[in-house]
Amino acid sequence: MLTLDLLTESAPPLSAHPAPRPAPSWPARGPRPLATHADPRASLQLTPSARWLEFSARADLCPPRLGEIGAPGLWKRIGRHAETRLVFEAPRPGGEEDEPGENPWETNTPETLRHWAECALAGRLPAGWQPPDAARVEAWLPGGALTLQHGAVLSQGRLLLAPDRWALRFPLVPAWPDSFPPERAQALRVILADAQSRWRMARVGFWQDPGATVLGVEVDFTGGPHAENLLLAGLGSARNVVMDLAETVSLLADLRVGLAWEMLSLEP
Repeated sequence: MLTLDLLTESAPPLSAHPAPRPAPSWPARGPRPLATHADPRASLQLTPSARWLEFSARADLCPPRLGEIGAPGLWKRIGRHAETRLVFEAPRPGGEEDEPGENPWETNTPETLRHWAECALAGRLPAGWQPPDAARVEAWLPGGALTLQHGAVLSQGRLLLAPDRWALRFPLVPAWPDSFPPERAQALRVILADAQSRWRMARVGFWQDPGATVLGVEVDFTGGPHAENLLLAGLGSARNVVMDLAETVSLLADLRVGLAWEMLSLEP
């Protein structure tokens, strides 16, 4: 059962003086160009556990867009301010998925996962990578897995499959307001950063749909092995984030609702 085991374990910063997290625009309006950086793979570290492989890298060596919504792979930024770091977390391979398949991406091993993490860190896909067949992925998904009702909030998830893409997305707020008060934006930064730090694999942020800016949850498997346990772990994490955040962010996004900020103890 994919529940509390998906919580990210605490870990110290990679450097005594890590670079501060760049201040994002809320909401983000389209991708930012990649900058030229030293090879971040030199800082790649692995922290294994019984059920997870966690790779980490120095944030100051990586392009600013790495780990944002829409970037291929599982890299994401966790923590805030001086404690920001980059992590790439995947469940350990197991069972039949360790057996060789018809192509390299049918083989789910720690070595395959490390190669995927390295390629994503360098901003490229592994050579020859293709997504799994749609019918196969849909067969892995339990019935009703992409529909989530939590309180008054309904989130209809989407499976994204294209020649260069494999991801899951769940909306939290399907139409973000064009104008948003700065006080609520400060609270939102704290809430989203906390959720992204707590739950493995999932990223939380904004993307553009036709005619609307969406706040939602994403797990991006692009470049990864064709593994059922990988998909189900990401699905479980995304669903947990929706249940964790849906009602709170829906309340923040509803500008008709007045909030008593003096009763909140959040720090931006």
